[in-house]
This record gives sequence, C-alpha cells and structure tokens, in this order.
Amino acid sequence: MSAISSRQGPVHQALAPAAEHAAIGDELPTLAKVPGPFRWVGRAFARGIYSAAVSLTKRQKAYNLSLLDAVTQLADRVQSIEKATPVAAVAANPEKDCPRNFNVVYDVEGISWMSFPERVLVYGLTYGVRPQRVLEIGTFQGGSARIMVAAMDDYNGGKLYCVDPNPRMTPETLAKISHRATVIAGPSPEVLLEAEKLAGAKFDFALIDGDHSYEGVVRDIEGTLPVLLPGTQILFHDAHYEPVQRGIDDMKAKYPSLSEVGMLSTFGTPDKENPGIVWGGIRVLRYNG
Repeated sequence: MSAISSRQGPVHQALAPAAEHAAIGDELPTLAKVPGPFRWVGRAFARGIYSAAVSLTKRQKAYNLSLLDAVTQLADRVQSIEKATPVAAVAANPEKDCPRNFNVVYDVEGISWMSFPERVLVYGLTYGVRPQRVLEIGTFQGGSARIMVAAMDDYNGGKLYCVDPNPRMTPETLAKISHRATVIAGPSPEVLLEAEKLAGAKFDFALIDGDHSYEGVVRDIEGTLPVLLPGTQILFHDAHYEPVQRGIDDMKAKYPSLSEVGMLSTFGTPDKENPGIVWGGIRVLRYNG
C-alpha cells in the first residue's frame, strides 16, 4: 500500500484523485487542493463575477444597438436631404442660388452624343461663367442645348442661339428650351452674322460641335471669332478626333488672340468600327480679342 492510500479522512478523499492524476503527469487541479468551504466561497465569487460580466455585456450590446440605430437614422436623414428635390429647397428660400436643374445631365442621355463627364463640364462651365449670349454651332438633337439652357435657368439669365443646317430636335426638346433658345437653321459660318444680329450683341460663350472635318473646324473658328467678345471661352467637342485637334492647333497658331485653356474633359471614346479613331474630349480656348 502506498503512502497516499494509507491516509484516512475527508482530506484523503479529496486529494487522492488529484494525486493519481499527478502520478501520470497531469497538473494538480487548483480547487482540488482547497478545502470544501473555501471551494464553495470561490465558486460563489466566480458565479458573481460571471453574472456581473453577463449584465455588463448585455448593457454594452444594448448601447451598441442604440448607437447603431442613431447612426442609421442619421444616414437616412442625410440621404433624404440629398434626394430632396432642389425645386422644393428653392421654394423654401427663393433667393438661394443653387444648381437645381443639374438632373438635366441625366435627362439628355438619349439625345446627347456627349459622354457623362462632358455633360457635367458643359453644365458646370455655363453655370459658373454665367454668359448672357451663347453661340452653339452644331445642335443636332438638342442635348447640349438643353444642358446650357438648364444652367441658365439656374442663374436666371442668358440666351442661347443654336446654329445647325439640319436641326433634329423633337417638339418636346424645343418646348424645354424655347424660352431661352433661338434656333437658326442654316450652315456655319454663313449664318453667324445673322445670329449676332438676333442676339443684339457679340457672344460671350461658344460651343463648337459642328462639321468635324479639318476644313469644317477651320471655317467654324474663322467665322466665329468676329462675333465674339474679348475674353470669351470657346468649347470644342470631340477634340480627341484628329482632324478636329489639328484644326484647333492650326487656328491657335494662326491667331495670337487665341490662347489655350486646356482639355478640360479628357474622356475619350474609341470608335469600335474604326480602330485608332477616338471621339470625345472637350478642349477650351480663350479669345482675347
């Protein structure tokens, strides 16, 4: 009989299993070495700590959920403000100056050959420069005309004069621009003096998006310069297209009164049927008089 097994009493009964575990290499359990009353107190204390931890965890969870609800409500509020109709905001404050018609850059998707970045640029430049007499060469279906008229409506000023030999605007499009736009069905540059006469003065903003041949670009620029005020910004669409780019470069070299502003919309669209040809891009020159 071993020394352990010769011991008598409750202490022997409590420690004997632990001693057996130790004999095979296990660590002696801590509570097994503690007399019964102390174990009971330790377990009660542990249960108390556990209960307190559970209570704190539940409170933290409730707090986190409340915080999450508050953040969600704030996000919903911000989103509702962003989605609020600009017209309602202006109605509440008629003197407020804001771009309430910016949605036009989405609305003209089906009638504009400009990319989204180009539409945003045309709207932004019109709204920012705030011209009083705008010349557009190459109106076609009226997408860019609608954009400029919408921007003019936002600053409540300006008139647009659209020159195109064969405009194809629908009655709906005409109805949306007729309060600020005059359409002159004729070729550029032949009708540009007529456009100036209708405007009552020289133009202070121009968008050239007409004949994209080299010769056509040269004619449009040389015909446009005499009807512009000094300081006018001239926008050229499809400036990535090589004949347009070359025409602009040659005219800038020929006329010192033209200075480079830059390619303000660099987005280009490769022609799927003609590799190497790229459309798009809006380049701006300044006419210094």
